[in-house]
Amino acid sequence: MTDYLKVTGRKGFITYKFADKYLYSNYDPYQEAALFIEKSERKSGKFALTFCGADFVNAALLKKGYQTILSFEPIIFDDASDSSKILRCRSLNELEARILQNNIDPVQIELFIWLPFIETNAPIFLQYLKQIKNLLNKITLSNKTEKHFGFVETRNFLRNIYANNKFNILCKSAKKTNPALIIASGYSLIDNIDFIKSAMKKAYLCALPSALPFLEASGITPDLAIVTDPGYPSYYHMAKFKKNILAIAPLSIQPTIVSLNNYKFIFFNYQNFPDKFIFDDANSVSSPPEGSVIFNLLNILPQLGFDTSIIVGLDFSYYKNRSHINEGYFEKEYYSQADYFKSIDFHLKRISAQKDKFYYSVGDKSFYADISLKIYYEHFIDREYDLEILTSNKCYNPLSDKIKKVGAEYFDLFENKSDLRDLLEIKQKTIDQELIIKLNSILYNDKNMLKDYLYYSDDSDMHKIFLKKIKSASIDFSK
Repeated sequence: MTDYLKVTGRKGFITYKFADKYLYSNYDPYQEAALFIEKSERKSGKFALTFCGADFVNAALLKKGYQTILSFEPIIFDDASDSSKILRCRSLNELEARILQNNIDPVQIELFIWLPFIETNAPIFLQYLKQIKNLLNKITLSNKTEKHFGFVETRNFLRNIYANNKFNILCKSAKKTNPALIIASGYSLIDNIDFIKSAMKKAYLCALPSALPFLEASGITPDLAIVTDPGYPSYYHMAKFKKNILAIAPLSIQPTIVSLNNYKFIFFNYQNFPDKFIFDDANSVSSPPEGSVIFNLLNILPQLGFDTSIIVGLDFSYYKNRSHINEGYFEKEYYSQADYFKSIDFHLKRISAQKDKFYYSVGDKSFYADISLKIYYEHFIDREYDLEILTSNKCYNPLSDKIKKVGAEYFDLFENKSDLRDLLEIKQKTIDQELIIKLNSILYNDKNMLKDYLYYSDDSDMHKIFLKKIKSASIDFSK
């Protein structure tokens, strides 16, 4: 702030100079800001995001009638207004928290920047603007995903508890002496097969669904699979895998997945509204939806007693022009063989596969990706984890210079592992009629809660059918 000189202008208003030049009017900075707002030809909206330095633009927006102003202020100027409508954000994390806490839709946010202020430190401030754009994109995509999948997850949850009266609940367990090896389905997985085989007796192999068929073809049987996607593609991958293994999942997964007999399913608390009726024990393992199953697994492993994980096949980009083991998108194979899946899940997956491709840089390396992969990467490096994360010497991703690499010799540090099935804490939960009636009553009678949780509006035919069905506790959702 020492480079920004506060001075009194000709009309007696406080204004600011930088490098002996005025950032704002020397005469009336408030009137200047009001004219700036008018010339921007914006409609008087509800939400504004400002990156303008001093409070002059904020004051003009208040007069214009904006309900909430997110004022991004990495440089602290004197506050000219104490209005509760101005939410001051000193960092990007605080900006994200303000947006989420106030339930602000980024699509409704209008951005205002004061160019003379941005030019005072262009390299840093332009980077901030780029990060703000990425942040708004991430929240927008998360909101759309939540709205679209909210109905699918609720439907799956109810179908699962109606079709099964007993579930295995995953509980927190004691410390494990051996590490976890997380196996994702990025194309670099091909280069890590020998590394995985060297770890099979020493590390617990935890696979994402899309990696399972390739692992089986390579003669590798994981100790554990994790699935969170509520749609059919996960079923497509898991149905191809024929070995008997453990699988952890939320109750919102597709019921057809639960019907696969070669998996022993153990369920964790996904922290959605209906989950609290099933996972009433504080010792239950929990992880909220985060857009990608990898984040759920990293949340869950410390609760299972792991303090170290090694990740392979997690590229966050395209490796040799492919994002997954089979084809650029696994959906290409899926769609060519599964045209009869004309469900809501089908259309959502088709939309999600239509992504713009671009390059982004990390250090001196350039990575070819799409917006989802880049957002996952940024989310990954911004989070803190309760376990050490390592990768292999044949890692290909933007993390390659940020996390420690290990070779096959790393596993010589450990004794042979025990059977994971003997080490996990599992509790059986019985779903009785009383619990079902209670859940149905809340979902049916509290329409505001249901409308927030589901994508469909009250006048939607699908919504009406759904309400009619859950009104009765005896309906069989398994059909």
